[in-house]
Amino acid sequence: MYRLGRTTHHSHKIAATILFLTICGVVVGAVWLFQQLQTETTISQAEPQTTSVTVPTAQTQTVKGDHFTVKIPKGWKPEKENVSFNVFAWRGASKEAATRLIEIYVDNIPLTKSFNMLLPVKANGNGLLLAGDVSENCVNFTDKKNLNPRTGAAPAKWSGIDFYCDMSNAARNVLATGSSDGINFVRLTNVKGTKHRYLLVYTDHSAGPDNTIFTDAIASFKAT
Repeated sequence: MYRLGRTTHHSHKIAATILFLTICGVVVGAVWLFQQLQTETTISQAEPQTTSVTVPTAQTQTVKGDHFTVKIPKGWKPEKENVSFNVFAWRGASKEAATRLIEIYVDNIPLTKSFNMLLPVKANGNGLLLAGDVSENCVNFTDKKNLNPRTGAAPAKWSGIDFYCDMSNAARNVLATGSSDGINFVRLTNVKGTKHRYLLVYTDHSAGPDNTIFTDAIASFKAT
């Protein structure tokens, strides 16, 4: 019911109720729509997996020579001995290993023999210890003015150890032991108290030279 120029109090109540219900409807609808648009995601953590990797151990054989024993790769065969010196040698049997050779000189040693690289060693009881790192090719640190034109070698020094550098065959890969005992030998005393001189030489002309074959042999070497 209207009065002149005014709305009744009852009309105001109805309008307010309608507005409130409208707002509530909008809010409820918005909440429902929001929930429908959400993607339910469940995060789960996979159980950790541990895998054991076994690194194969290189198989070796123990060989003997005059006054020594040493472990070398299994399958390597004896080489024909050099009658000029008391030397024992073994070569790999497979296609790649056939380019690898270990030589061990005992007492009667070629004191002027030259090499491409040097590995310092020292006595440890009747065995050997590494006394330094393998040198780079000696042509890189040897003075050429001291070259002997007859032998193709020059005096060299690595980690305080004297030896002869093979200057004329720089492309070769021949590694030898050296020590402060003297050029081209290390002196060991066996368990009986007898002293002997030794020179170990490793040649590796394979596509992938592996000096660990030589260092493993040195670690196993014993004077007898």
